[in-house]
Amino acid sequence: MEENVNQKWSIKGSALLKIVITIFLLLIVLAGAYGASVAIGSIVLDTRYNGKLTTLHELYQSVGRRDAQMVLSREYNGSKYDDGKVNDRSNFIYEMWVADNLVAQSDPDVVINHDDPLTIRYADKVSYVEKIEGLGYYTYETHDENRVVYLYIDVSRGFLDRYSIINTYVEHVYKYSYRAIALALVALALFAILIVILCSMAGRYGKYGELKDNILSKIWLEVIVAINVLIVSILVVGAEELSSHTVIIVPYLVGAGLVLALCVILFVMNIAHRIKVGGFWRRTLTGLICIWLCKGTAFAARSVYHMIKKLNLMWRTALAAIILVIVFLFFAAMADGDLEGTIIASVICGMLVLAFMFVSSYMLLKLERGIDNLSEGRLSEPTNVKHLFPTFRRAAEKINKAAEGMNKAVEERIKSERMRTELITNVSHDIKTPLTSIINYSDLICNEPVDNEKVTEYATILNRQGNRLKRLLEDLLEASKASTGNLEVVLGPCNLNVLVSQVAAEYEEKFRNAGLTLITEVPKDEITIMADGRRLSRVLDNLLNNACKYSLTGTRVYMSAEANDAFGRIIIKNTSSARLNVSPNELMERFVRGDESRNTEGSGLGLSIAQSLTELQGGKLALAIDGDLFKAIVCMERAEKNIDI
Repeated sequence: MEENVNQKWSIKGSALLKIVITIFLLLIVLAGAYGASVAIGSIVLDTRYNGKLTTLHELYQSVGRRDAQMVLSREYNGSKYDDGKVNDRSNFIYEMWVADNLVAQSDPDVVINHDDPLTIRYADKVSYVEKIEGLGYYTYETHDENRVVYLYIDVSRGFLDRYSIINTYVEHVYKYSYRAIALALVALALFAILIVILCSMAGRYGKYGELKDNILSKIWLEVIVAINVLIVSILVVGAEELSSHTVIIVPYLVGAGLVLALCVILFVMNIAHRIKVGGFWRRTLTGLICIWLCKGTAFAARSVYHMIKKLNLMWRTALAAIILVIVFLFFAAMADGDLEGTIIASVICGMLVLAFMFVSSYMLLKLERGIDNLSEGRLSEPTNVKHLFPTFRRAAEKINKAAEGMNKAVEERIKSERMRTELITNVSHDIKTPLTSIINYSDLICNEPVDNEKVTEYATILNRQGNRLKRLLEDLLEASKASTGNLEVVLGPCNLNVLVSQVAAEYEEKFRNAGLTLITEVPKDEITIMADGRRLSRVLDNLLNNACKYSLTGTRVYMSAEANDAFGRIIIKNTSSARLNVSPNELMERFVRGDESRNTEGSGLGLSIAQSLTELQGGKLALAIDGDLFKAIVCMERAEKNIDI
């Protein structure tokens, strides 16, 4: 009871209303059938031009031939229709003439007007053999007679026969033709509306119009169709059997039409009910067969697919070759030994091979592009996997997964570098403040007069090591910023000759104190490069400082400038004091020093910082080692191109 409280009352579940609408529909079918038959009759009989009598004469002529043949047969056999009673229940009066002689008539008191439109004339040639007895034997003579029957149709006799039915129908056609058309159209519209209403009510039961299933909607639809076909067949056979019974055929056709209309209404409602409850095709034998076939085909296809998927590329190629051979043999068999047919089969197979090779080449080209993108670092350009064979598609998907993995690794590395840079920056900033205080106070202690010399010595060492630690922090911070590109670089024309001369002048005294000789070589013509002078000076400072620390005492250090059409170069060469057991690439790494004993001061960041700063300016730093000879080459793009040196 609680479930029905919120339900709305509906008339769709009323069985009585369904019956009333169905009965009304059957009446509409009768009216529509009448209107349609009259409308069709007005078109077929062409009532616009043919007169009523002309139409009746044509119809009587086609229907009356049967009665005329009956009259001829009976009169020839001498039955005389039982003294004229042949038409005691019919609306016709007849006369039969033989060679212009009246030999029989149904009513001697009535003279038939042969020119009357309602008179039907039927002529036939009758042959018979006459037996003659004479002189003890019999002879036979053949006679031919031309007999003519005239039937006069008089519906005023009041009998129900085919003539009265035709007369009534023609009366309605000529009287109600236009109104019949309107009646047929109105009946058709009402029929469509009521059918829609019944379809909306189909499957609804109870006062709330709940949708429920029934036995008719559960059985196969083909059974319903077969029952309807059986009913129609029975009605058609009955109509054929009763076609000669004029009085019975008309009500029979009316009843058969109502039964047929009822079958159509119930069938349409059954279809609507099936659609509402769902699973329409599953309630049909055809649908079940199609579903079973589809499932079987899908299962077979999946089985074949998995079987082929488990094969490697070699066996798949062999399978494709076998299929191609089978296709060739099929076409060759169709050719039946014909040379032209065999040639055509060969051409078709060759075209298939070429198409397969072309498609495979196209797919391999896609894979090659994906591998190129992967090798060149274009990780954001995935390989398109559309329109690829399964084998190639899996390869492309693996390439994309590799690219995704590399991209993820790069992102993780960038994230790690960023976090490390932030850590170095924060730690350096936090250390700088107390370190500056240590350096300042140690410097103050050194400048104060103290009786104890040890205090001054300790303060001096503390000041020197503090400054060293400060430089290390600055190098570390600068290396971190340079490697991540966080340093601001302003490129502009820079005179390489002047820059080299200035840096050499700054380091001349330092090299002399270290027991080294700095030799500078610059060309006479000016060399202008695109660089940030401040950053490039730091690069040269790191390289010269590195040469000052690690060069063999008493040797010469060479710094030269040169240029070609596109680039300007700075070359620094020195002789190492220690054996160089590391490669140039290793020296470029952070915290790597050529002095394995670590006797000299240095952080191992100078070359790494120099390389990062050079690359930020669009240049390149290269190292070369030849025995104890160490060479550093800084290459920068020239500001003016195509200048002869």
